[in-house]
Amino acid sequence: MKLNKSSNVKSIKKSYKKSIAIIQQGVEHMNKWWNKKKSKTRKSKKNHDEYTFLDFVLDVLFWIPEIIFLPFRLIFWLLRGLGRFFKDGLDFL
Repeated sequence: MKLNKSSNVKSIKKSYKKSIAIIQQGVEHMNKWWNKKKSKTRKSKKNHDEYTFLDFVLDVLFWIPEIIFLPFRLIFWLLRGLGRFFKDGLDFL
């Protein structure tokens, strides 16, 4: 059985064109899907950028202990530093 070279080339070209068409359809589908997903995430980000009352309350509840204990911490570290300074200073003499 003798294969015709030109018919073989034509069949390869047809299959190549079909493959390219299938790939392009897949790419178009992915682009649509990606753009749809991107628009959804943009919408959700726009809705959640506001600083709500609950955020404010949580911030206040977080900062109250920090503000109350800060002076005591500063005094503690200052006395501790002075104690170490005098201890090391006396050892030096």
